[in-house]
Amino acid sequence: MISAVPSPCWNKTSPPSKEEILVNLDTLREQFVRKVDNYVSDVKIAINSETPESIEKIVHPAKKFLLQDVPDSTSQAGDGQSSDDEMNFQGETKARCLHKKLEMLRKKLQALDLETKDSIIDLREGSMENSIVIKGLIKLHNLVRQRNQAAAAFTSSPTSTSASAESRPLKDIRQSTDFSVKVSEDKHKTNIWDVQLLPRERLLLADLENNCIKLFDTQGQHLNTLKCWSYPRCLAVLHSSATSDCLAVTLPNCPGIHIVQVEDKKMRMTKHIRTTKKYRAVAAVTKHFLAVGYSSGLGIDLINMDGEVLRTICSSVDPYYMDITKDGDLVCSTNNLKIARVKVATGEVVFNTSVPEIQKLHGVAIASDGSILVTDLSNKTLHQVSSKGVWRKQLWTVPSDRDQFDELWSVSMSTSACVCVTWYGSVYMLDCVY
Repeated sequence: MISAVPSPCWNKTSPPSKEEILVNLDTLREQFVRKVDNYVSDVKIAINSETPESIEKIVHPAKKFLLQDVPDSTSQAGDGQSSDDEMNFQGETKARCLHKKLEMLRKKLQALDLETKDSIIDLREGSMENSIVIKGLIKLHNLVRQRNQAAAAFTSSPTSTSASAESRPLKDIRQSTDFSVKVSEDKHKTNIWDVQLLPRERLLLADLENNCIKLFDTQGQHLNTLKCWSYPRCLAVLHSSATSDCLAVTLPNCPGIHIVQVEDKKMRMTKHIRTTKKYRAVAAVTKHFLAVGYSSGLGIDLINMDGEVLRTICSSVDPYYMDITKDGDLVCSTNNLKIARVKVATGEVVFNTSVPEIQKLHGVAIASDGSILVTDLSNKTLHQVSSKGVWRKQLWTVPSDRDQFDELWSVSMSTSACVCVTWYGSVYMLDCVY
């Protein structure tokens, strides 16, 4: 359940502080936009599913959520506010200028709230027929995206024209620091299979040999260790908030998947999903659905948080690692040293190709510009591949003075940073250049 989104508490005489802007922005995004986006994605997946029970299981709570928990927007903008056409920023101080622009955006958000309520009414009057529900959800989804774009402008100056990292191509990668993730309590040699770069400058690593996952900050400080039931393989971020992160960890020898909550320096297993098959690769399609690749043999399944297989997405790809694009496609490195792109909704294999410039293709991650970063296991190099599977360039190489028997295993990305990890637990923090 989400609470109603409060109207920004800005008056006409004092400009809002940065903290006030961020609080209201976080409220809009965290409590409304993300939840509706997740429900829309869930319903789309359920309707594409071949399991009738999964459709009812997702569509009904989604509709209930949309009918009952939409934010209230009865508050009105202050009297005397100028329209967009009447607003004149000339001669105003920078702070006053920003204040007025924020007031205009607040009015736009309130208008979008009213449109959202109209969309909810359409859903309420419709039947539970899937086509009607999904049509209303798509309409609502578009309105929410407009709301998200307007809310994002809260943090931008009216005179700012710089493009965001998401709209700029990734040009280069530069090493900033490196460190080892071997810790004193390790009983065996450190063998890191996967790494995930988390918000708030933290890393989560799967140590296969020591049957644990490790939490570090990006400067190399060890924060915590969580023992697993069996050796962990791949990691996927289900969702993140301002204070915590939720991840899925595959346990191909168990079989099963750990759901782990990370908050500050603490980690705990909140759930163990029992599965009927053994899985290695994993990607979070939404917070309620996982794409999982078989630990041996060809196949990618779509499962829910109860471990039920909703359908087999693809039976012609054998993924080692997976990541998911902004369009909802899976990008996989495969057991036969290829890179593949698969549509979750239809199972269509967009491409499944070798990249001659990469000798032993292994870890994959999606950059903010949509390109694919790939580690070369043998040559200890990081490469950039286009979204269509075409090699672009080599971005980075492990320094030549490091262990010659170590291999560059996995990679993870955020908008501004990249992290690579070797099999023996050397972590390299890299800065993205746009």
